[in-house]
Amino acid sequence: MSDGKGTAYAPSGAGAVAAIAQLTLTRFLRSKIIFVAGVIALLPMIPLIVTSSQHDNAGRHWKEFIELTAFVQLLVASLLTAPVIAEEIDDKTYAYLWSRPIPRWAILAGKLLVGCLISIAMMSICLVLGSRVAKVGDPAAIVSALVGMALGVVTTGCMASAFGTLLPKHPLAASIGYFLVLDLGIGAMPFAIARFSVMHNVVALSGYGPDANTVVASVFWLLGLAALSTASTLRRLARKELSTGS
Repeated sequence: MSDGKGTAYAPSGAGAVAAIAQLTLTRFLRSKIIFVAGVIALLPMIPLIVTSSQHDNAGRHWKEFIELTAFVQLLVASLLTAPVIAEEIDDKTYAYLWSRPIPRWAILAGKLLVGCLISIAMMSICLVLGSRVAKVGDPAAIVSALVGMALGVVTTGCMASAFGTLLPKHPLAASIGYFLVLDLGIGAMPFAIARFSVMHNVVALSGYGPDANTVVASVFWLLGLAALSTASTLRRLARKELSTGS
């Protein structure tokens, strides 16, 4: 960057994050992946529309919708965040990025910021539409679901980007494979280990499941999983060499 007088200077951390975020948003808007993610985000509406017409149990319909949406957000967030660093490693463009006068964490932060915000927006639209179809009259229930989903997206994004960094050749396969098999399996266990499941904690924050309404504990687990995954990604990025063979 330049100050207009020919003097180059390194951007601040916040400036670097903003620049990377802007570039990432432009890439997303030009790709098909954002449309695929949008379609997947609205899939929970299909069974809700079908079942809500039966008028037999509105509460059950909302609960099933929340559970399905909590699962779908795993897929949506993975699609938009798993490749954020993996694509740079696989395309060998990280050598160029690493040589720029910007902190490496800013690259991860800028890309994750955009991926998570888009995912949150998509899932929020789905939840708001679902609450209308299910005729949910309790604003607190809707807010709880929105907050839980947002935290779930952030955690999923951090974990997905970590998987993508570990397996840059197949970031989506690694991430989605984990969430489809392990996250669902762990969350279904009737033990404390279920807390390691993102979906389990999202559902709990929405007021359902065996750990319903354990707000503090659920938030703690989601933030803890996100922090652990991010630390793993940053550690690997810090050790990544500039040579294309690293």
